[in-house]
Amino acid sequence: RDKWLHAVTLAALTLLGCAFFFGVLSSNCLHLPVDDEENQQCAVRNKQVISSCAGGLCAFLIGLIKEVGDFFDFWPQCRELGCTPSGGDVLANLIGVVIGELIFALLFWVYSKRKSR
Repeated sequence: RDKWLHAVTLAALTLLGCAFFFGVLSSNCLHLPVDDEENQQCAVRNKQVISSCAGGLCAFLIGLIKEVGDFFDFWPQCRELGCTPSGGDVLANLIGVVIGELIFALLFWVYSKRKSR
């Protein structure tokens, strides 16, 4: 159950991070003028790749910080109950990030197909 919780949480964090970074990259303050349709599609793909990498990296770092906190009994509940960090938790975090990235890519692909109609 614990590993599922790690994977689902990191998948959700990855999706939130990807959406956040894609929104920042697509905001008006970072909007670069693009002259033709092909360059515009390329710019959107680049924003997707950058936001995907940034979102996944941030989510994985959050999971890693949580495991380091478990190791050093940093969290209040660890001081009372004791926490046991494990490589399995880190692996579950990584799997969650991959799942979140795949969902983000699928959502973006569906959106781009609907938009091109």
